[in-house]
Amino acid sequence: MAIGALVHQSSAAEQVLVPLHQKGCKITMGAGITLPIPTLRHALLLVANRRASSRILKPIAVERIQRAWVKHLEKRTATAQIKAALALEQASAAVILQSAWRRYLAVTAKRIEEEAMRAAQAVLIEKRKAAAVSIQSCVRGQGQRRLYHRRLAEINGPLARIQAAFRGWAARKQLKVTRRAANRIASTWRRVRCQVLRARLARAANALRQGGKLAKYRKHHGKRNHERHERFAWVSEDLQCFLWAPAADQAHRKLRSIPMSSITAVTDGVKTPLLKKMEHRATETHRHIPFSHKKPLAIDESCAFSIICRERVVDFYAADLKSRNAWLRDLRTVLSHAHTYDHKAAMAAVQRLTAESAAKASDSDTDED
Repeated sequence: MAIGALVHQSSAAEQVLVPLHQKGCKITMGAGITLPIPTLRHALLLVANRRASSRILKPIAVERIQRAWVKHLEKRTATAQIKAALALEQASAAVILQSAWRRYLAVTAKRIEEEAMRAAQAVLIEKRKAAAVSIQSCVRGQGQRRLYHRRLAEINGPLARIQAAFRGWAARKQLKVTRRAANRIASTWRRVRCQVLRARLARAANALRQGGKLAKYRKHHGKRNHERHERFAWVSEDLQCFLWAPAADQAHRKLRSIPMSSITAVTDGVKTPLLKKMEHRATETHRHIPFSHKKPLAIDESCAFSIICRERVVDFYAADLKSRNAWLRDLRTVLSHAHTYDHKAAMAAVQRLTAESAAKASDSDTDED
């Protein structure tokens, strides 16, 4: 089988290779054979048919091995050359790629630098434009302000005079209106006040002229009995004298009086020395009075009042608080306001208002000051 396989494989190789001869071989040289060396196929057929020994295959095998080795060397050389050429191509391609990449990087960096420079120039241009616009606006604003100040300086004087004149006119007008209103209010208030005072004075004068009963404390020098006695007190028609007399004395033989002009004050309550003395006497229950069997009269502070003059003090005691307040109110009204009116005019007003206040005489004691 091996010989048959070699026979079939040797046909193609024999057409290319030239046989190698060994001169010392017994078969080829020693025998003097002049025929050419059999081919491998022929040798294999001879060995297969047993027409020749298998030794004839050794030179053929050596030749084929040599040829195969040469072929192998050629193939390896070709492969090495191909690899070297491929490596050279790869190296050149790598160099080309590296140079292309470096060129790309250089171009990209240059483009980026150019774009950055263009952007910086654009920013610089924008800043310069903004600065120019700001400078122009500042210059225009400064010019407008100068023009405004110049025009304001031109019209400031007349405008100030106009404003001052208007403010003065408005202030004078307001002052005039205010004064007019104040005068009207003051005149109205004075008129109303005068009317009220006239009415109060008329009522007080009418009540004082009519008079009333009061208890008067007596002040006897050298005597101990100072108890109060009932008196009838009134004021003269011209409101110039305050008079009193015993209540039982219709003819007024024991008439006493004090000028109204000498009265300095009218006080309520227990404030004079005589009233305090009588109050102290009334409160001493253990004290014995040998010359009198009467018990001292009690004093209610809300019913007592005093008329203080420049020369003397007259103490009175009313029946109740209402009567005391009516006397105090009428006396203070007459003493405070009677001198502010003309006596004749006041008398005429009193006479005129007496008729009007006659119907209200019953309510005059209830009015408050």
